[in-house]
Amino acid sequence: KDYSWIFAAAIFLGIMIGSIRAVFKNASGNYRIERHSIDSFLEHWGTGTGIFMLIFSGYRIFSGSGTLFAVNLHFAGMLLVLFFGCYFIAEFFALRKYNHILPNSADIVNGTVKKYFLRMPWDDRGKYLSSQKAAFLAFAALGSEVVVTGAIKLAALFFNIPPSLVSISTLLHDVAGVLVLCMLLVHVMLIIAVRSHRLLLGAWFTGRAPGHNAAVSGDPVYKD
Repeated sequence: KDYSWIFAAAIFLGIMIGSIRAVFKNASGNYRIERHSIDSFLEHWGTGTGIFMLIFSGYRIFSGSGTLFAVNLHFAGMLLVLFFGCYFIAEFFALRKYNHILPNSADIVNGTVKKYFLRMPWDDRGKYLSSQKAAFLAFAALGSEVVVTGAIKLAALFFNIPPSLVSISTLLHDVAGVLVLCMLLVHVMLIIAVRSHRLLLGAWFTGRAPGHNAAVSGDPVYKD
């Protein structure tokens, strides 16, 4: 049976619910000094759960030990990523989150490369650490590549897609998947090893902005 409509439904529902949520947030005007709201919590951990499902099932499929369960798990993980990812994208543009989370050149060069590789001092200002902004951009770029190449592979099951395009898409899909896994491992290691990152971890569960990040220059609104 053709279940491709389920993926379209996940995208549609994610965008629709995210847009509605953004409208209500703008209308309420109830902004408290918070780091994360409940829907941001669900976006992050829902997408994260889907990514781990994709990595685990993708490895099983790639290694040749993939069973029907692994394939179904891969599709289930994709549904989670599409729904929560599209929910985030809708809010991202409707609430102009890009003003807070997209990095500039200083965030990438000074706040990430020089800070962590050259051990040079850097004073983070704002809601997100510079390294978090840089990581977000890298995850977004790799994630988009995985989704696009995965969509091509999925389309090949229902349409006449040139084998060469499917082959190239498969290679890029696998390479990007490995890079995402490497970034996730680095992400977890930084949370464990760096004190400023450990402090921010608790904010996911309390919603409150800790310590020095509680003051945002020129922007008192913290809540996602």
